[in-house]
Amino acid sequence: MLQVRVGQSWRAMVGELVESFSEALASPFAAGRVVVDSPGSARLLSQEVAALQGISAGVEYVTVPQLARGLARQAGLADELEAWRSPRLVTAVWEELDGVAADHPLLARFLERPGRKLSAAARFARLFRSYLDHAPHLLRRWLEGDDGELAAHLTWQPELFRRVCDALQSDPVELLDAVGEASAADSTPTWLFAIDEVPAAWAPAVAAASLRGAWFVGRAPDWLGAIEHQVQRTGKPLKANPIVEVHGSHSRLRQVEVLRDQLTRCFEEDPALEPRDVRIVCPSPDEWGPVINSVFRGDGAHPGHRLRVAEVAPAVGGNLALDALVAAFELLEGRATATQVVEFLLMPAISRRWGFGQSRDDLLILVSEAEIRWGLDAAQRSRFGLPNTEYNTWFRGLDALLTGVALGSEIGPPGVAGVDATNSGDLALIGALSEVVSRLRALAHQTRGSLPVPEWCRIATQALEGLVGLGYEDAWMQRQAVAALDRLARAHEGSRAGFTRREFRRLLLADLPSRWHRPALGNGGLHVVAPDEVRHVDAKVVAFIGLGDAPQRPQPDGVPGTLPDLRHRRLQSLLAHARAARRVLVVTGTRSERTGAELEMPVTIAWLARELGVTPTVVHHAPQPFNAGAFTGPGSFDPTAYRGARRSGERAESPLVLRRRAAMTLPPQQAPSRVSLEELKRFLQDPLKEFLRARVGIRAFDDPSIEDAVPLTLDGLREWQVTDALIDGLLRHEDPAELIRRQAARQIFPPGNLGRGRSAVVEQRACEVARATEPLLADTPVTVPVALDVDGTTLSGQIAMHGGTVVRPSASTSTTPLLLAWLETLALAASGVAAKTIVIRPDRRGGPARRTTFGQPSPERATELLSLYLGAWRTGLSRLLPVAYTPAYKMALEVASERFSADQWTVPGQRAKWYPDDLWKLFYDNPACDIFDDPACEDDPPGSQSTVFERWALALYAPMIEAGGTW
Repeated sequence: MLQVRVGQSWRAMVGELVESFSEALASPFAAGRVVVDSPGSARLLSQEVAALQGISAGVEYVTVPQLARGLARQAGLADELEAWRSPRLVTAVWEELDGVAADHPLLARFLERPGRKLSAAARFARLFRSYLDHAPHLLRRWLEGDDGELAAHLTWQPELFRRVCDALQSDPVELLDAVGEASAADSTPTWLFAIDEVPAAWAPAVAAASLRGAWFVGRAPDWLGAIEHQVQRTGKPLKANPIVEVHGSHSRLRQVEVLRDQLTRCFEEDPALEPRDVRIVCPSPDEWGPVINSVFRGDGAHPGHRLRVAEVAPAVGGNLALDALVAAFELLEGRATATQVVEFLLMPAISRRWGFGQSRDDLLILVSEAEIRWGLDAAQRSRFGLPNTEYNTWFRGLDALLTGVALGSEIGPPGVAGVDATNSGDLALIGALSEVVSRLRALAHQTRGSLPVPEWCRIATQALEGLVGLGYEDAWMQRQAVAALDRLARAHEGSRAGFTRREFRRLLLADLPSRWHRPALGNGGLHVVAPDEVRHVDAKVVAFIGLGDAPQRPQPDGVPGTLPDLRHRRLQSLLAHARAARRVLVVTGTRSERTGAELEMPVTIAWLARELGVTPTVVHHAPQPFNAGAFTGPGSFDPTAYRGARRSGERAESPLVLRRRAAMTLPPQQAPSRVSLEELKRFLQDPLKEFLRARVGIRAFDDPSIEDAVPLTLDGLREWQVTDALIDGLLRHEDPAELIRRQAARQIFPPGNLGRGRSAVVEQRACEVARATEPLLADTPVTVPVALDVDGTTLSGQIAMHGGTVVRPSASTSTTPLLLAWLETLALAASGVAAKTIVIRPDRRGGPARRTTFGQPSPERATELLSLYLGAWRTGLSRLLPVAYTPAYKMALEVASERFSADQWTVPGQRAKWYPDDLWKLFYDNPACDIFDDPACEDDPPGSQSTVFERWALALYAPMIEAGGTW
């Protein structure tokens, strides 16, 4: 008769288990095993045993599934058991579905929807596994031909199950009997420790083992009914109810922040508390993992960052090689956009082999310059309704890169223009990129049809060898991936099912090697566990997060009364965790994260409190850590948030305003003694960018970026580039058709008729500008050097003239080209060179080109204005001068035409007069309006205007407008 001991404390019973070991395992070489509820419990129990007897050698700690697999191995039935646990069961169901559906119209109608068959096969496979675990008697009856009374929509199940058994050539009921016989024949001393649940399928095998003792927490479980046993109470008869606190907050992020605060408080209040005495229980670790990781493992001043909370990793996966293989199949199923492929190339298993990780920015630049958008080639495009077009595909983009290395920007044999930005130093990166994309294309062509699983595994193994490469420390992942594919292939050797690429990827995902969603327990850190893990292990603090009332729906299509109540099992697991603790922290959502409206307390939490016999303390927390309410009572530990909360009640000025005023009052610094006309133009166009570069060393380089969408039009920058190139070519008397062909070969025009229509518009604009410019270039060009000393600064440059005229054709319809032309006009006048300046631009509406002619001021006036511009340049290099060219010119033009109204610039809701880049948002919340907020000072130009912007705008650009500089 089995001696069963029931106690109130998991840890207190470990000593009795060790005593039982001493009696049964007299020899140091004797072997025994302890059956526990989870791998986490196995590790913690082995540590407790080792702490008591100094060593835990010879004793194996296993879960019930591990025990079953070991017994099946002893019986020579490991492969048969694996068939019922692996995707082979799914494929067997797949093979038999059509035959069963022919006799069951309801099932046939369910399977009519395209793509539903595989998901149905996976769902039915899970159902049969559940029957095998919890209702083996039902399967025994079905195999004997007794289908019983089933509802009409379930009558297909017995026939499908019998067909699956024939396909697998395995009787699962006989398998269970054989495992039970192997257990009875096995003489290994076995102990049971704190197992609340044993599936009905494996209870006979556990009962037949050589049991030497069993310990349970709280009460003897129901599954022990089949074993003759005698119950004896052990340890203290009573255990005090835990202290329960409920902390309510808003969003998931805020709830985890509250959890961090409360755990920090626990460690502060109890200096003897250790991380191993605390555990975090979460019903959905995969869903909450990213938030928990970001809060507990990020950087910051919060003392909670010192808590060693183990990373919550996905419950499935973790093999870098298999992750890369799955991603490759996903790429081939999708559109293979530039972003998706680059992310694939930067995966550890790919970048390590091909060297993309060290060249990330160069890779992004190459992809962007090659105009790669989506699709490996035209064949992949055709699946999305775009046949016979390779524009902006990876195939065409790689041609452009390779042509660029060999021929520069010339058009290569494939009819695509080379990427001019490439050079011989990029050859290794381009070669690696071409090789990987070529292998992906080959994989796509290999896997276009439906193939049997062994053939899929062969192709996948070749893909691993051709794409993946890991370092020495991770090489085991590649070996594990090959072993997993080999196991999958062997399990399907007799299968006649054929699967598409998408379907095989789903099978592969279902068979990925599992890993626990946290490192091994007992390593001195805090861990997040699921409810069915380490549920009875004693803890000083148990924190619950994510407890809600989401329904635990039964298995779909399950025969009524055969499968366990999932909701009841989950509640019992949560209760076991709570009873094992001295203090219980429950963090939940009590307010809507969107509206702040009060939410009902989850029923699960109320049920836990009632079962524990306690009235919990409920604390509501502020919606943000920096709210003042977060620091009343037991509030946040975050010092940064505390300072923010104190500031929130003060009428302090915006940090942007403070930063801007500090930047506008910086002391002057020494400016360079020489500046070119081009540099002066660049400063006036955007003083902020030059200020940041000169004063604090910040250069405004945009991060490399890529686009996924095939262009349907040309953006402003691209259109300017194309039009400018066409104007230059036309002025050199090149053929317009050839010029357009060159630009089209760069893949920047939209495909098809859209591109032809847009190129016609661009060609027409360029021709109009060239036609208006050509007569002005009849005279021989003369280059006039400029070297002016203005207030101690040398202004230099080279100005090309044609017969006393400076001709500046422009592809832009904006006013920007006027700025350099005006500075050149002033420089020639101050140098005593008589000239006029003509700027020619396209007409916005497609009419004849328009021209602007600058009248030349006197040398004295020109020198005075250049002194003003150079003064602005010297000032703007020392302090912030908020006078960008675009809004300043626009305001000066409105003043000159008596159309200026401050309300049109500053009243909220008005259309913005200017769209600055993000750099201006370092100093302004809304730059288009806020540039009128800064009062003028004595260092600014004189005038009746009250703001810095207005005074400088009129001083700089009113003279240019008066001289004819209107657009």
